[in-house]
Amino acid sequence: VSQSRYGKVKYSTLSIDFVYTFSKYRNKQVSTRLFNTIFDQYSRYDYLYMLGVSEENKKAIKFYEKLGFQTFSRFMGM
Repeated sequence: VSQSRYGKVKYSTLSIDFVYTFSKYRNKQVSTRLFNTIFDQYSRYDYLYMLGVSEENKKAIKFYEKLGFQTFSRFMGM
């Protein structure tokens, strides 16, 4: 959890660095239950949840959008 500033609003952020589901556990609600547990545990705080996902990983993006995540930034690397 860290402090971040977006525009004029200061947020406490909860950063989820990596999520990977082994193929034998996909489509069994494992990741959905994991995220719902995180949301339940931290719902009393006013956190901005952040995670990184490759633009090419369309399935993951669709999954995160279904959970309520929205794209608001783009990172670049080299």
